[in-house]
Amino acid sequence: MKVVYKIYQLLLYVFLFLMHLQILSGYTNFYSVKFYDTRTTLEKIKGIIQTKEKGAYFRFGDGDVHMCVGLNAGWQRGNAKISLEMTETFLLEHKNIIKTLPLHCIGNGEDSEKMCAGMRFSENRCLRVLRLAQKIYDFESVYSPWILPFFAVYEPDVCIEFLKFLKKNNCALLIGNKNIPRSLINLLFGNNCQFVKTPPRNAYSAIDRIEREALNKIKKDTEYKIIITSMGVSGRPLQKRLWAKLDNVFLFDFGSLMDALCGLRTRQWIGKSKFNRKKFIKKLKNYTSENH
Repeated sequence: MKVVYKIYQLLLYVFLFLMHLQILSGYTNFYSVKFYDTRTTLEKIKGIIQTKEKGAYFRFGDGDVHMCVGLNAGWQRGNAKISLEMTETFLLEHKNIIKTLPLHCIGNGEDSEKMCAGMRFSENRCLRVLRLAQKIYDFESVYSPWILPFFAVYEPDVCIEFLKFLKKNNCALLIGNKNIPRSLINLLFGNNCQFVKTPPRNAYSAIDRIEREALNKIKKDTEYKIIITSMGVSGRPLQKRLWAKLDNVFLFDFGSLMDALCGLRTRQWIGKSKFNRKKFIKKLKNYTSENH
């Protein structure tokens, strides 16, 4: 096994070197890819859920792209298995699969102009991500991965209204960090939302167990359900697996707003935006009680 692994590593390094040369020498027409802003992305998700169609919000970021070529991403170590499965996830196609890339930069959308560092990148960084992503999948259009953080910071009423919308449409299951408080789960998704706990780091190492538990907790009935994932880059391969095995669902990746609501500064935007967790949660509680 050690010999096979060393051969894999060698081939991976060669591949990465060649990929790097392609990126440096390649040309991507940034503005030829249709990029939908945060509000359009949010409305797209709402439209699919309102009509109770099967759909999914795949929040691909630069970490997901790096995973495809065997690199580490945040709190997830890269390896051959996750690289292959992440690539398969990128290649999924369906009219209601919403794929994102972090392409917010100055000049690319009005919402990008408002964004703080961590949500918005330089144009050069966006181009590097796009060039590498285009080697994996031929993107003609992409959506925004920042709907919850953006609206939570800059238009909290819109964010809270959307969270309330999700809650009303049967958030049946949360799959996420084992340290998420039950009180926060109840506030966001309702008391009946079931919870599959995942490791805070390297969650992909437990993905088979996580998938089994998720499928066991989801009732095999015809009721429309929303399944929330909040487990970093490992959540996208899990969404791919659930997509293949479940119907009448919407798979929604919650993203780093969950960390912010848990009081964790895991992302640059949480500090740069001066997001006030306590104020937002209080506002969410007041909205929930007034509109119960």
